[in-house]
Amino acid sequence: MPHHEEETQVPASSHVEDAELPSDLALQRGRPVSVSPPKNILLTGATGYLGGYLLAELLRTTNARIHCLMRGRSEAEGLAELYSALEARRAGLPPRHRLDVVTGNFAKPRFGLSEEDYGSLAQTVDTVYHCGAWVNLVIDYPFLKGSNVDGTAEVLRFALHRRTKPLHHISTLGVVMADFAQGAGSVPERPVPPRPLPVGYYESKWASERLVARAGALGLPVSVYRPGAVVSDRAGAYVSASDWLMQITLASLRVGLTPTHDFMLPIACADFTAECIVLLSRGSGGAHRVFHVIHPEPMPLNTYFDMVRFHRPRLRATSYEHWSNEVRAHYGDRSPMARLSEAVPRFLPSPRNGVATQATNDRTMSVCGSALTVPPLDADFFGRIVDALDN
Repeated sequence: MPHHEEETQVPASSHVEDAELPSDLALQRGRPVSVSPPKNILLTGATGYLGGYLLAELLRTTNARIHCLMRGRSEAEGLAELYSALEARRAGLPPRHRLDVVTGNFAKPRFGLSEEDYGSLAQTVDTVYHCGAWVNLVIDYPFLKGSNVDGTAEVLRFALHRRTKPLHHISTLGVVMADFAQGAGSVPERPVPPRPLPVGYYESKWASERLVARAGALGLPVSVYRPGAVVSDRAGAYVSASDWLMQITLASLRVGLTPTHDFMLPIACADFTAECIVLLSRGSGGAHRVFHVIHPEPMPLNTYFDMVRFHRPRLRATSYEHWSNEVRAHYGDRSPMARLSEAVPRFLPSPRNGVATQATNDRTMSVCGSALTVPPLDADFFGRIVDALDN
């Protein structure tokens, strides 16, 4: 489960105010950049669940050297962690010269690097993939602002320092969940709405997307990629046990019940998501474009749990309220799992008007659909995920 910061006091902050470009960035203008394949790529979040697949895909499909920004790691420790991440994803290990560990923190000024090292890195890197974020759907916005909003501002500063570097920003479909709550029917690939759903993580990613869009309007080449629920790889062999969907699935296995909740879940395999992002990034050019990197067919959350029960017939469906009560009884009222169970209806809102709502990805599939095979999300696939969790 994501960790919590219950005792730490943080100053109040507004995601709307924080979505305004800082004055130093507002005065900068992007300059023309080369369209040739990048030789050096900066990647944040390389050891996160999706970030590890993104690293593997960049190594597989480009000849670039990947500079991985990692907190608190020596070079040897960082390399060991990167190799472990690649092995877990059954990716081939690259030659040593393909990887560079940059010990730093994207939420700190100059990434926490010396002025000389920061300038050298900014001069070397051709393209930036920003996949790093603190993903926590339970805690409030002020706790997430430093990593997710201030961190994006620092990445923008880096992208404009010394020479302009295209930015590929990995966001989340959570930024458009207000449209789901309203029952908009379909949610196309377009800029963020005027306001996000009042969920701290969504507010932080909404503010960061606004920063990216405003930098794009000033000439920085930017593209935004919005994944949905990222579950396993095609083989169903490697799941993220800390992911919210895997957590509530595991809780269901423990309490013998699955919840009923009306929501059209945007979903995709982790390796397919990474493949789409890299493929789209190679053809997105300098325009500010938004992509929904999800399976073309959404999955009702109730259908997902139908498949879970198919593979575990001992489970039975129940109301969400009853399921949540049983989770609290099993894990404890103050447990992280209890807090997550209470939060799910807030961050996966049922449409107020009863109109089933889904995110569309016509733009994404017009590119990826012809170049990649869309993996089937069938009963066998979800059975492998259940087996991986229930071992």
